[in-house]
Amino acid sequence: MRKSIALFVTLIFLSIIVTLINSIFGVYDKFTAQNVFYKSIAQNSLIIKNIKDILSDISDDINSNEDLDMLFQRYKLNYADTLLNIKISPLFDKININEISLTTQSPYIRKYLYDILEFYNVKDPEYFIDLIEDTIDSDTEEKNAFSEIKLTNPEFPNGKIYSYKHFEKILKFYANERRDKNIFKIPWRKLIYFGEKKLYPIDCERIDKNIASYLGLVFNVYSCEEISRYEENKKIIEKLDIISFDKTHTYFIKTEINYNAQNIKIIYDVSSKKVINIGYDTIY
Repeated sequence: MRKSIALFVTLIFLSIIVTLINSIFGVYDKFTAQNVFYKSIAQNSLIIKNIKDILSDISDDINSNEDLDMLFQRYKLNYADTLLNIKISPLFDKININEISLTTQSPYIRKYLYDILEFYNVKDPEYFIDLIEDTIDSDTEEKNAFSEIKLTNPEFPNGKIYSYKHFEKILKFYANERRDKNIFKIPWRKLIYFGEKKLYPIDCERIDKNIASYLGLVFNVYSCEEISRYEENKKIIEKLDIISFDKTHTYFIKTEINYNAQNIKIIYDVSSKKVINIGYDTIY
């Protein structure tokens, strides 16, 4: 049964690739080489529409962790002069750093960050966390001397951390203020993401055991079943909503499509079958 599910999902995503390529090269016939900008917009729009439609169809068949495992794959295909890469991955296998703004979650997210910073020998964890909190709040009052970046750089966005590029500005500011490059050694992309200032589930099936340790969870050999056995874990599990996949709960996945120096990122909720966010980056 598991093999048949794997084959089914693989065939679906192969059909995605074929559909996308047909869309891309269909657009080539409608735009001349002089209309590169408009051609790129049209291509991206078709890709997004196709991805959205096919993810919507697939969501009907995603009902278990085994189904999700089949969904999270990477595809690469050369067609004519175009290299197309598609990667589907979970988002809830990391921590939403913006949850540090929530009263009940803040102590746990602070500890999570602090333990990571200590593990990588960052000189001043408290100052870095103050930078994070002063970025996420909307005021310009400093929690620490020089912890409100907006006072130094009026163009710096406050209110939440919006993206990894935004987060990188905090990393660079910290490194410059404390002369500490250890902050760059941390694999942040594997540890955090940038959701809204609200509580999202954490996928206990897919978080790395190191993330579980940073969260303060106790276990011998990590698994969802194992962490639920320990009394000392129950409060953390409840406060951070650490659960296994459930179709009735919000569950975000990230689809990345790379082609012709374009990078499209789509955040999609399997449960509600809605696109949550679309981002564009040019790859250099």
